[in-house]
Amino acid sequence: MNGQLIDLSGDLPALIGLGRPGDIVALDVWHYGARRTIRAQLDDADVTAVRHADAAVPAPQGRLGLALRPLQPDERRASGATAGLLIEGVSGAAAQAGVLPEDLLLAIDDDPVTSVAQASLAADWSGKSVAISCSAAR
Repeated sequence: MNGQLIDLSGDLPALIGLGRPGDIVALDVWHYGARRTIRAQLDDADVTAVRHADAAVPAPQGRLGLALRPLQPDERRASGATAGLLIEGVSGAAAQAGVLPEDLLLAIDDDPVTSVAQASLAADWSGKSVAISCSAAR
């Protein structure tokens, strides 16, 4: 963090605790086989605890075995996608087929996906099998 090596998992919370709300920290992380730098703005711990409880990643569910959410505007711009949903969790056949969290679900049976409700209905209405089109969001 900010160029300082983290040797033990307990070191990161201690370093974060030294910061103040509003501070920007740079985190060098290993993500999908590549080193990336993520910049994050620290928030008030009380506010963050409430946000964290609301932002828990849902368990993969439904016929597709995918936990989905709409793309945020900045994610949509970064991906260049005009439709699609962010995959937050994967299980079942989708996981076995190589679908990964952070991929984008673009279409079900060649129909562009624009909402979680639409994806759920499309999966339910399809026959015994369903074709999904995904793209790596990285």
